[in-house]
Amino acid sequence: GIDAITSGKPLAIDVGHCEFTGRDGDPATRYFINIADWGSGGEVAERINHGSRFPGKLGYLHAIIMALLSYTPKKMRITIDGEEFEDVFSSTIVANGQYFGNGIHVAPEARLTNGTFEVFLIRDMPALKSMSLLPKLYDGSFVELTDYVVTRRAKEVRSESDEPVHIDFDGEAPGQLPITVKVVPRALNLLVPKDYFEVAPEASMTNPAEQS
Repeated sequence: GIDAITSGKPLAIDVGHCEFTGRDGDPATRYFINIADWGSGGEVAERINHGSRFPGKLGYLHAIIMALLSYTPKKMRITIDGEEFEDVFSSTIVANGQYFGNGIHVAPEARLTNGTFEVFLIRDMPALKSMSLLPKLYDGSFVELTDYVVTRRAKEVRSESDEPVHIDFDGEAPGQLPITVKVVPRALNLLVPKDYFEVAPEASMTNPAEQS
């Protein structure tokens, strides 16, 4: 806001760089600041951007519920910093920031300045279990479902599937798998309120803009 403009300090944050298949079927690239995801998350973005009947937070919640009820998980091959996974997954989340989707605190440990992503692979689960996932997504406690959720911290994630799988970048639905996501450390300078470094001291320790 105004405080950041008039008295803010510079903060260099990480961004994500993606190579994927665009909606037209051609190779595409894009950057994102907050979160990239695919699978049911991509289905949510498709519903929001191409046919949601409800505005704002209600529309997002409706899209999530419909995706949880109707999305068919896909077999995916995923590589996270060289570690390979092949299974039926309902969603893959690559988080640079902590929140997405109108207040879902999906990645409480994510930091915009630490040079890594928080990555979550959510395996196929029974319908009732998937509905119980919704409140756990809002507070990040879904990671406690260790039989169904794989968590990693990484700099690069690759994913492909023999079936169409929609992707989502910060609420947009620009294409589908295959995808490669790489972190670009400290690529974007922002002005943030001066008290930001009091609530996020790790930013000042890792941010070159603060080394003057």
